[in-house]
Amino acid sequence: GINDQQGVHSTETHVFTEEIALTYMAALDENGKATDVYMDSLIICSRTAPNAAEDKENAFNFFYDELFYEGLNLDAIDKAKAKINADLGTNDKEKIIISVSAPVINSVFKGKKVEALEDYNEFLKWQVDEVIRRFNESDYKNLELVGFYWHDEAIKPNEWDNAKSYDYEACIAFNDYVHSLGYI
Repeated sequence: GINDQQGVHSTETHVFTEEIALTYMAALDENGKATDVYMDSLIICSRTAPNAAEDKENAFNFFYDELFYEGLNLDAIDKAKAKINADLGTNDKEKIIISVSAPVINSVFKGKKVEALEDYNEFLKWQVDEVIRRFNESDYKNLELVGFYWHDEAIKPNEWDNAKSYDYEACIAFNDYVHSLGYI
């Protein structure tokens, strides 16, 4: 299970190197050796730009490209966890939770406007499936993808700024889908 978690943003201006990841994940002595861990899991949140972009697929592909860069972000967190394990004589995996965002009515996904609940659900499933695919292809040794985080801080009501919103229904379907895959 998860005991303690910390939310962090992975963005074009907040990039994780191994050194930065270490400072988020462990108490370090004056020589940079880990003496304890702060948390057992990280929630990695997207930057604002994909959420605000009209073309959701391109914007989130850019975020995922950043997230899975070699030597940075998740790769750096994996290397930092390896160092922490070596310093502490442990073999723990850092639990990773990745944020997922609901689309906005009339945003574009896969070349068509998001207009119905089915469009919402297609976009949310695509995010989950894309993260799982990329995570598995990366073959991290010290990370475990355990779940997904609903990034939007509020569930918009069914009528929002004179436009239809499906956040409530989509959130339920999203949770059902993620749980059916064995994730939280």
